[in-house]
Amino acid sequence: MNQAISMYTYIEEFAKRPGNGKFPKISRAEVVTGLKERMARPETVNQAVASLCGPACLAYIILKNLPAMYAAYIMSLYDTGSAKLGKLMVTPSDGCRNVNPTGKVSAVDWVGLASLRDSENANWEYNSPDDQFAGITMPGGLEGWLNALGMGDVREETNLVFTKGTDSIKEAANFYAAGYSVCLFLWGDVIKGHIPGVISTPNHWAVLSRYPLFNSNDMMSFQVFTWGSYHSVQPLKRQNFLKAYYGFVAGKWK
Repeated sequence: MNQAISMYTYIEEFAKRPGNGKFPKISRAEVVTGLKERMARPETVNQAVASLCGPACLAYIILKNLPAMYAAYIMSLYDTGSAKLGKLMVTPSDGCRNVNPTGKVSAVDWVGLASLRDSENANWEYNSPDDQFAGITMPGGLEGWLNALGMGDVREETNLVFTKGTDSIKEAANFYAAGYSVCLFLWGDVIKGHIPGVISTPNHWAVLSRYPLFNSNDMMSFQVFTWGSYHSVQPLKRQNFLKAYYGFVAGKWK
């Protein structure tokens, strides 16, 4: 039997259990509805207003490849307050579990994404969708998560201050073509078609979802997953993209 199909049986059993589990302000029914949607369409994972783009990228990668793992993770978190993702043990704080994210982040994404970020934070709780600082994921953190999942040949090729060049984005494209999951480290507004000024800041993760196209006129276009959908970035000058590009983290399933 297909693993994802059999997992739906467990989801139905999970749906029938009473109460709100370890997340008292989040209804079980909302979690079930959101989980089914994400199992069917991984791109619906959505950090929305929260700075949870790193966990969202990880969730998307798992859902695309091992959806049953993600479903088990969500259900265990909700009912017991802890869960494993590969070798990674996720145990959110009381503050994180007692948030009502309605209107800002969906129930299932708060359980899955916020719990991961909060559990990994060493010195502060992540207990509000509005807390932009505590939701940040640095390149080394994302690299560590991919390794914890059991992915092979994980690469972290990023800068925090200086942008990367053409060779780097072409290397990322080649990894994508070779079957790697590739997370781009960007100034996020470039996805919306904006062009950075003299100075930009890397503030967003997005998963490459289509091979970037480069043409002879030094233009490029690409598609990424982020914010609950696929975003196709229309042709823009490569130099303008590079002003917003700080590298990538990539890994391939063994």
